[in-house]
Amino acid sequence: MVTITVEKAYSADVGHGFVRMSFDIMEKAHLFTDDMVEIQGKQKTVARCKPICVKDQNKKTIRIDSPTRNNIKVDIGMPVTMRRVVLEPADSVLITPINKTPPNAEQYVKDCLDNHPIMKGNHVVLPFFEEKLVYEILDITPSHAAIVTGDTNFSIVYQSSPCISPPR
Repeated sequence: MVTITVEKAYSADVGHGFVRMSFDIMEKAHLFTDDMVEIQGKQKTVARCKPICVKDQNKKTIRIDSPTRNNIKVDIGMPVTMRRVVLEPADSVLITPINKTPPNAEQYVKDCLDNHPIMKGNHVVLPFFEEKLVYEILDITPSHAAIVTGDTNFSIVYQSSPCISPPR
C-alpha cells in the first residue's frame, strides 16, 4: 500500500474513472497503466491508473477528480492510501438517482460507464445535455467493486426523484 497526497485532476480527466500519478509512484505501488487501484481516504473507491503528464512527473501526488474525491471524502492536499486490485466484470448493477433523471435511462448509464470501475455505495456523475445526472450504486453482482462491460445489466430504482425530459 502507498500513501500519497491528493491534487486536483486535469480538467479533461473529470468523470472518466481514472487517477493520475508519476511513474515513480506507479513503480513503488507495482502499478502499470490501466491497472485498477483501490483508493482509501475516509471511504473507499476504485479507479483506473494513468501516468501523470510529463511536466508533473517529479510530483509525489495523485490527481483525482472531484466526483472521486467526494466518494472517498477527501479534499485536495489530504493523504490517501492506494493499492492495486483486480476487478471482475459486473454482471448486474442496481442504481438509484440522486437528482432529477430521465426515465428509462439504463442504457444511457451503461453506455456512459462502459469500461469504468465502480464500487457499491459510490456516486457516479454523468453528463446529460446541460445537466449532470447523479446516481448512487446500490448493489453490484458479483462483488462490491467491478468493471462495467457491454454485458453488464443495469437496473434503476426510482425512489422519490422526479424524472426530467431531455431538451428538444
